[in-house]
Amino acid sequence: MAWSLFFALACHPTSLPEIDPAENTTGYDASIEVRVLVCDPQTDPQCLEAYGAPGASVYVYLTEEDRDFGEPLYRSGITGGEQGTVRFSALDPGKRFYLSTVYLGEAILSSETAPVNGIAKHEVIFVGQ
Repeated sequence: MAWSLFFALACHPTSLPEIDPAENTTGYDASIEVRVLVCDPQTDPQCLEAYGAPGASVYVYLTEEDRDFGEPLYRSGITGGEQGTVRFSALDPGKRFYLSTVYLGEAILSSETAPVNGIAKHEVIFVGQ
């Protein structure tokens, strides 16, 4: 008798907890948006009037060592628009990614962590281009 009562209570559909969809985050909406800027230190020493750099190449690597060796490349993109931006979407949430940004033959190395949900805004400034 006790066994059948336990089975009945354990399998009763109302005893299951409700699932909150907000808690089931997949992280696929985690993105990093890279904005590449250029400033001229002779006319703008504090880079307050930096402008977007469309046409910059942005390379994304999974580890710092991969970036140092240049492979394996995880993703790449080219900045566009007046703002000089490129977005990398569907990233693993909370993971740090390593970036190499190349503009007019010069490279800047950086890193950024993808948010759990949303867009991480990452700026790279080339000085003296």
